[in-house]
This record gives sequence, structure tokens and C-alpha cells, in this order.
Amino acid sequence: MATNTFNKVNWVAMKGLSLLKNSLAVAPYFSDEYSGDYAQKFAIGRTMTVPLSQRYIVQRNDMTFTAQGLDRPTTSISIDQTGTIALEWGSIEQALDMERGEERVEEIYLKPAIAYLRQEIESSAAQFAAQNSSMVIGALGTNPNTYDLTSGAALQKLTEMSCPVDDDNLGLFLPPAVNRVVKTSANAFFNPQLDISKQFRTGFIQKSDSFDWYACNSLYRHTAGTWAGAVTMSAVANQSGASINIIGTSGDTFKKGDKISIAGVNEVNLMTRTVNSVATAGTKTFTITSAVTLAGTTGTLAIYPPIYGPGSHYQNVDALPAASAALTLWPGTTTPNGKVGKIGLGLYPGAFFIAGVKLDEPQKAEFCKQYQDRKTGLAIRLIQDWDNRTSTMTTRFDLTWGFGIGLAEQCAVAIACA
Repeated sequence: MATNTFNKVNWVAMKGLSLLKNSLAVAPYFSDEYSGDYAQKFAIGRTMTVPLSQRYIVQRNDMTFTAQGLDRPTTSISIDQTGTIALEWGSIEQALDMERGEERVEEIYLKPAIAYLRQEIESSAAQFAAQNSSMVIGALGTNPNTYDLTSGAALQKLTEMSCPVDDDNLGLFLPPAVNRVVKTSANAFFNPQLDISKQFRTGFIQKSDSFDWYACNSLYRHTAGTWAGAVTMSAVANQSGASINIIGTSGDTFKKGDKISIAGVNEVNLMTRTVNSVATAGTKTFTITSAVTLAGTTGTLAIYPPIYGPGSHYQNVDALPAASAALTLWPGTTTPNGKVGKIGLGLYPGAFFIAGVKLDEPQKAEFCKQYQDRKTGLAIRLIQDWDNRTSTMTTRFDLTWGFGIGLAEQCAVAIACA
């Protein structure tokens, strides 16, 4: 009897992992290349430091050997997310012993549990991407309604930043309402007829502008900060790095995930180091990575990406900010104060990292089984134990995961929607 019960627990854990990894949509566009590091037999800690690509400056018309320093750029992945479903599962033993018991358990108990765990991963991944994507298109509070304003604009942003869009591995995640209205706009096109007709039969846009389209219910809903008046850089010119000192009004709020631009600070292509476009308000956009409320008239904002000026291996702007340069909240959005909207996403897999880790398997539990997907690192642990206080068999599903910022500066676009 014990062997049969163990086999059933084993089957439930294995089946649960299969259902989970095959139903994820946003998370698979996160790179999982470092998940294997968490499979080591020794603990590496909650936060893992991983390397990013080195960048160089080419010497032109100068054959003198001048060594360039290797500054070893890094990022980090933090395992800080957990998901648990706990239930009393004594009656399932009877279901497993009935004819077609596994099918009944899968449909009635297992699929719903995995669906909710899957949703937590999807929602947390969408939120992480929305809050850490610095490039932005669209207007917060307004749904885009054409290919040009969605996949077309996103592709332009990625291409201008040298994202490898030719890899044909791009994902576009938009609210279902946007998917619907953009699909309707396909009436204006006649070719390719097979693809267009398929859109109307399925209700989904399959592919456009190199993106695979997803009508996504997991997108993060963002509420913008509020500024009482002008917000500017401090009186110190040429600030750079991952934080900036600003001047505003006491009580001004800056939300995690808010997008800003700085007057006179324009975006440059990361390979050519030439300006993509120029505007007096500045075309380089940054995302605020930590919420701040000004207690006085001055404050410090943590931003991504860091500001790197001319001469740096990592140059991403044409000029460092001038003293007292004006900041713009949510460029492209009129009167953004307190605006609310979902944040769509255009992603290339190198933009963000995802990693999972196996949990401890308690020896005293009556039955414990854990399966880990070697590719993503995601692992589901199933523990079944007898609770003599309530005379019931208890069952719990657990998993843990975390995220990190990769090449989001050039491989991720936030799409402001309603």
C-alpha cells in the first residue's frame, strides 16, 4: 500500500510540473541560462551575481597598443518569490483507486492548483518586466489601436538599440482589448490572405513585425506618481550612474516603474554610439526602480539603466544632464499624474532572467517528491503528511523563483495601455 501511495504522489508531482511549464507565456521570454547554478549541491545564497557582456571602444586610425580595462559588468538574480497551495487531500486517495482515477484527479484537483501557481509566476514576471523596462511607447491610460502603435513602434525601439530582432524570437504581450482592436484594423490589408483570415478565425494575431502576439491577462496595472510642479535635476551638472539627485515639491511621489526622461539627454545606439533621435525633452527614457516620496524639496531617484555619457564603454546618452534640467514623467502621456493603465510588453529573451530552485525535502514527511525542469529551473515540491490533530491527510504544493535584469535596456519595451 505504501509503495502504491508513493507512486501516486510521484505521479502528481511530475504531472504538476509538466502542466506548469507548458502553460507559461510571459516567463519563457525570460532567459533561464543561469538556473543550473541553483542546482548545485551547495547553497549559493538568495542572490546570485551573473556577468553581462563587456563593451569596448574601437581605436580608429591609431595602431598604438592601448589596453582597455575589463570592468566585469554584472547583474544579479534574487530568489525572493514563493507560491504555496495547501489543502486536505484525504479524499483523493479514494479517487486514485477508482477507475480512471488519475484523469479525475488531474481535471478536478491538479489542473486548477497548477493554474493558480502558474498565474502567480506569470503575474510576477509581467510586473518585474513592466517595472524594469526603460524604453516606453504609448500613452498611459489610452489603448493603442494599430500595428504601427504596437508591434511597429516596439520593433523600432528594439532595433534602434541593437536588440537581435533577426533571431525571430520576440514576444508581444498586450491586453485582450488591444489585441481585438488591432486585429480589426487588419481589414485594411489584403496580404498575406492566409494569415489575415486565420486572425479572424481564431481571434488572435499570430505574428506581426517579427513578434509572436499574446492576448495577456497577466499584465501589471501601474498607477503613475504625482508631481505638484516642475521636477528638475539638482544644481550639480553632469550626473551619471544608477541614481540621480533631483529637486521637486514636498509630497511629490515617484512610483517604482514610473518612466522619466531628462531634458537634453538623448538616446544613443549601444553599438554605433550615434543618436537615434533628438528632442528638447530628451529621448532617453529611464525607469524608477525604487519608490520615493519627497519629504522636502530634494531627493534621490534610483534609475535603470544607469546614465553613461560620451567616452564610456557603456555610453547610452549623447550628453550628461545639465544642472537643473527638467524631468518629464511618462513621456508621451498627457497629464500623467496619477494615471492608471496596464503595461504591455515587447520582449526578447535576453532582457530578463528567471531562475528556480529546489526546496528542502523534509525527511519526517510521510511522502515528499519534487520535480525540477532542467531548462527553467522551476521546481514543484509536493508534500503529503498525516495530521493526527485533525485526523486528515494534508497536501501542499510549493515552488520558489526569482528574477534579474539582463539586457533590458536594449531588449525590452514597456507599452503603455489603458
